[in-house]
Formats: sequence, structure tokens, C-alpha cells
Amino acid sequence: MKKEAQNLPNDQGLLGELGSEVSQESAPLLEFITRHGGLIAGFVLVFLLLTGLTALWQWHSNKEANSYLTQMAMITQKDDKALALTSLEQLAKEAPNKLKTLTYLTLGDLALQSPRESGPGPSGGKARRHPHRGERRRPGGHLGDRGPLAAAGGA
Repeated sequence: MKKEAQNLPNDQGLLGELGSEVSQESAPLLEFITRHGGLIAGFVLVFLLLTGLTALWQWHSNKEANSYLTQMAMITQKDDKALALTSLEQLAKEAPNKLKTLTYLTLGDLALQSPRESGPGPSGGKARRHPHRGERRRPGGHLGDRGPLAAAGGA
């Protein structure tokens, strides 16, 4: 069933030898491959190069983010909260874009945890305590022992 391919030059090396063994139906495909083989190989190489560069950039970006997160964790674990706040403010200025929001949220959380003695604010610079902080809350929350949902369920 194999017939000689028509209009294929037999002096092109491996592809030329392959042309003699290709069926009549596959001859146009082989002819296309022989004509545009360099272009196809170029596209494959560019695709592999872009894939490799993307993987390298992701690796570098993740390494930088992990280093930054480690620094941020070490700062937030300091005992001196005022020093931790100033260090975290300095670190926030050089934060990578994808971690800026996390840095500012951590900075705000740390600022709320450490009461400052002086500064602007409604309480004269002293941090307010949450009225329920330190209390043990009941499972029903502010609804008491039985909330509307518990009462509806027959509990």
C-alpha cells in the first residue's frame, strides 16, 4: 500500500529518504514539513525558551518572596513592639508588589497589638481595649444561651 511520494526531492537527507516510503495520502504533510521544517523548529525552540524563562522568573520571584516573608516573620516576633513597628515600616517600603497588602495588614495588626503611650487618637494615644477581650465567650455569642436558630431547631 505504500507508494512513492510525488514531487519530493530525494536528495534532502533523512526527510528525502523518508519521502520514498510515505504513502500518497501523507505526501502533502511531508512536503509541508520539509518546506517549513526550520520555521517549525524555530517556533518550538522559542516556545521552550519562553517556558524556561517563565519558570526561572517564577523561581526567582518565589525565592525573593520567601526571603521577605522570613524577614517579616522575624520582625513581628520581636519583644519590643515599638522597634518591630519601625522595622516593619522600613521593610514595607521595599516590599515586593504582590506582598505590599500583606505587609500593611501585618503592620496594622502589629500596631493594634502594641499600645503607644503618646500620639493622636480619640483615647489620647492609649489603645482601647475591646470590652469582651479576656472574657470567655459562650457558644451562642451575643445571642445568649439560645439564639433564634437554636430555638427554631428545638434545642
